Amino acid sequence: SAWGYFQVRREPGLAPPPGDVDPTDRAAPAPPAPSAPADAVDLLALADPARDTVAGRWRREEREGRVTIEAAKDFGARLEIPYALPEAYRLTLIAEPLDAPNGLTLGLRAGGRRFLVLLGFDADGVRASALENVDGRNVADNPTRVTGDLFLTRRPAAIVCTVLPGRVRVTVDGRDVIDWQGDPRRLSLSDYWRTPRDEAFFLGAYDCGYRFLRAPLEPLAGAGRRLEPAAERRGPAAPP
Repeated sequence: SAWGYFQVRREPGLAPPPGDVDPTDRAAPAPPAPSAPADAVDLLALADPARDTVAGRWRREEREGRVTIEAAKDFGARLEIPYALPEAYRLTLIAEPLDAPNGLTLGLRAGGRRFLVLLGFDADGVRASALENVDGRNVADNPTRVTGDLFLTRRPAAIVCTVLPGRVRVTVDGRDVIDWQGDPRRLSLSDYWRTPRDEAFFLGAYDCGYRFLRAPLEPLAGAGRRLEPAAERRGPAAPP
C-alpha cells in the first residue's frame, strides 16, 4: 500500500516543513504501514515489560497473534527491547498518543554510537523534534531541530526511521521531519535516557502515554541480533 497527501508548495520541488502541514487536516487515522519484508524483525514481539522496563509503567497485550505495547503517562519512560541493531536498517513504528501529545523517543544506533530520536516534544508551548544529541547539543539547540505538530491524541501515526552509514532520516505519515547527514561520532545519548545495555534498542516517552501497534525492523546492511533477555526485572511495570 502507499500513502498520499496533497501539498501546497512555495516552490516546485520544495516540500513544506512539518509545521506547514496541520495534523488536524488528517480526516482519518493514518493508513496501515506497508507490509513488512520477510526478513523484518518484529521488535514488539521481543518485548516483555515485566523483564525489560527501565522506567515508567509498561504493559503488553497480545490478540490474534499481534503484540501491542503500551506506556502509561510518565516522565522519561523507557522500555529496553533485547535486540542489537544492525549496521543499517529501516524501522517502521505505528504509535498512538493516548494523552495530549508530547515527546515520543526512540533509542537508536548509528556507526556504533547510541542516540535518540525525539518527536513532538513540548518545548515551552512549541512542539520540537530532533536527534539527540548532535555535537553534545540537545533539542534546544542543534542542527536537526524542527518545530511543528506531528501527532494527534488517539490517532495512530506512522514513523519511519532509516539509518544508513552517515545518514539518519525520519518521516512521520510520509512527511520528512529529520534528514541528517554527518559523522556518526557526532551523535550521543544523554545520561537521562540511558538504559542498561548500550547496544539495545529502546522505546521511550515523556509526559504522554503511547500505544505502540507495530514495530517491524528491516535490516539493510549487517546483521542485527537478539540479546539474551535480562535475568531479572529492572523496574515497575503496569499490571496486565
